Amino acid sequence: MAEKLGSILIRKGLIDEVQLDEALKLQVIYGGRLGTNLVELGYLDIESLSACLSEQTKFPAATLAEFDAASQGTIDLLPATLAEKHTAFPLRADGRKLVVAMASPFDFASVDDLGFTTGYRIVPKIAPEMRLLFYLEKRYSLERKTRYIRIADDTSRRPGRPAAAPARSAAPAPAPAGPPALTAAPAQAQAFAPLAAGEYLTSEEDDLYINSGGSLGGAASYAAPAQGPATPQAPRPAQAPQAPAPTAAPAAAAPSAANLARRAALGLAASGPVAPPAPRAPA
Repeated sequence: MAEKLGSILIRKGLIDEVQLDEALKLQVIYGGRLGTNLVELGYLDIESLSACLSEQTKFPAATLAEFDAASQGTIDLLPATLAEKHTAFPLRADGRKLVVAMASPFDFASVDDLGFTTGYRIVPKIAPEMRLLFYLEKRYSLERKTRYIRIADDTSRRPGRPAAAPARSAAPAPAPAGPPALTAAPAQAQAFAPLAAGEYLTSEEDDLYINSGGSLGGAASYAAPAQGPATPQAPRPAQAPQAPAPTAAPAAAAPSAANLARRAALGLAASGPVAPPAPRAPA
């Protein structure tokens, strides 16, 4: 999980915990991003905020020189409605690549929308919210909210505000004993290893965002691997019809005791047909 912005600022000694708590309270009341509230309070300058946002999100930071160097032809590539919707500002076009400063470059849906509308492969960069709003008003004539008007682009700290005190380092508390941590396999550990300093998720040289369809990596990245033609199976030989099994004749019933006595009286064998007795003559 990425480190929170407030933790990064305190770790670098740019603000202290009291200033962070004050900014968080104002964020609950007035909204906006944490960095915006810190700059409004005069506790942080925009350049430091931009560098910390880049460290947090692992996206390269858009510089002030890139904003000023954006040509009108580049501005015309991104419609004003789309720039306002995604808080995005086009910096420059290089072939079929369009470098765009965004407040949320990690929002893949917004990056896909920009790529689909412009037809360019979007290379996003991170920029503070207030700097984006300043240049959207300057180049697109988009009206800013009242809270952002009094903040100039080169704001560092307002007069009368004390500089942020260096963060006090406390001795870390001993971790409670628990079950042994699970160790990831070497391949997994390499795949999910944190990025080193100066490494970013995107750059103008890679092909992470492919906007032929707008999706991350393109539709080809999700396609199943090509397979060769299936080998046809040989037909099974037809089986000859089987003759029905012969049915055994029913066994003859054993003669009863009366029948055997009659046969003995007549001097006949124990088997064979027995003729019915002749009718008696009337007396």
